[in-house]
Amino acid sequence: MCGIAGYIGSKKRLPKKNSIKNCLRSLKQRGPDSSGYFCDKKKNNAILLLHTRLSIVDLSKNSSQPFSDKNGTLIFNGMIYNYLELKKNLKKIGEKFNTYSDTEVLLKMLNRYKENALKRWDGMWSFAYYNHKSGDIILSRDLFGEKPLYYFSNNREFFFSNSIKSIQKLNNKKLIFDKKNIKEYLISPDKNLGNKTLYKKIYSLPPE
Repeated sequence: MCGIAGYIGSKKRLPKKNSIKNCLRSLKQRGPDSSGYFCDKKKNNAILLLHTRLSIVDLSKNSSQPFSDKNGTLIFNGMIYNYLELKKNLKKIGEKFNTYSDTEVLLKMLNRYKENALKRWDGMWSFAYYNHKSGDIILSRDLFGEKPLYYFSNNREFFFSNSIKSIQKLNNKKLIFDKKNIKEYLISPDKNLGNKTLYKKIYSLPPE
């Protein structure tokens, strides 16, 4: 289990360093082995990607995230069961690898195939991917929604994380309970709330 979080929006509203530190600290329980962040600014826009790592596949520091190459950057939480097969296929078409991690395999697939890469994955995941050249951003959860991913959107600000608390730490906005959603949950705990959560303006990204 790893911690992921990020911001997409106006450069003027980019979270300050103190907010970034607080967010990473709140994600440490999900990823105690290492932490880091990536930031890119283009004109009036900015993207910020944060990650805390629980080392499972390839324990070396070279596999720490955010994981970047010249084409893109990825923050990833989960496990891809067929990554060795995917890596073998990528090598056949000329891709070269610097680590033994599944993260590098996923990054190269996203660089090459974008969202179509997901059709070839067998596993569970939540991730954010940023393409350096096109500026495209992809956020995704696995089809069965085994890994969480939440978001908060307000005007030109978009925050996301696999921890609701970490969204609050990054955007410095107080979490407000949604009484209607809480009532629905208490009346029927097995009811599917869809993309709603127990907090106002905090939503769950649908599995895809």
